[in-house]
Amino acid sequence: MLKQRKVKQLVVAAGGVGKRLDKDLNPLSSKVLIECNGKTLLWYLLNWAKQAGIKEFFISVNKKNKKKINNIAKSLGLKYYLKLTSPSFRGVPLLFEKKLDNRFMVICGHHPIPKQHLTKMLNSKKTIVFSAFSHPCKSQRQILVTSTNKLKPNSKYNPKSYYLDSPFIITKSLSKKMRSVNFQKTMHQLVYDYWLKKRSLGIIRTEIPAEFDDCNEFEEYLRFLKNKLKC
Repeated sequence: MLKQRKVKQLVVAAGGVGKRLDKDLNPLSSKVLIECNGKTLLWYLLNWAKQAGIKEFFISVNKKNKKKINNIAKSLGLKYYLKLTSPSFRGVPLLFEKKLDNRFMVICGHHPIPKQHLTKMLNSKKTIVFSAFSHPCKSQRQILVTSTNKLKPNSKYNPKSYYLDSPFIITKSLSKKMRSVNFQKTMHQLVYDYWLKKRSLGIIRTEIPAEFDDCNEFEEYLRFLKNKLKC
């Protein structure tokens, strides 16, 4: 049996504008450019991913933040590619499909994930790997993870439960399925379909706050990040 190639590529969705955040929290209308201790959220994300072993970065941007994001990636000495996109997250991996390996990681650009969690994901022996958060943002309660790692779709919010969210490792073929269903299914739903057939999914649980959409969720994540930076 051939050894599975370790994931070395990261697709970063960084084209959003953060409409649900107050202007004083998001002055540049780009969640990835919000700063903490003098560095942008995107800087922390890219830096930690580089430390975890990612070698190539594929970043979707919008017209307003393209130049700043280019400067951030360049300052970190990354091998990277930028492409303009709409704020939508769903089609982002397909922007880069010609350059992507069979397996790659996907993450939201405003959600810095520490090196330790990314390393656990990259070391998983499973083909498809998802993160499981105990406190997901309100719009991401799509797939619940039970204590026995069984999955349930469209579950009601339960603060004692875990939910699938990004970052995740997927295959190019799974990414293409989004196009085949005309983007009517999210990646979470496609992964649930995959799990029903394969019953094989890497699930890495974490107490890191999930990605934020509104001001309350942003404050929760910011508290975590500041505590992390003190360590």
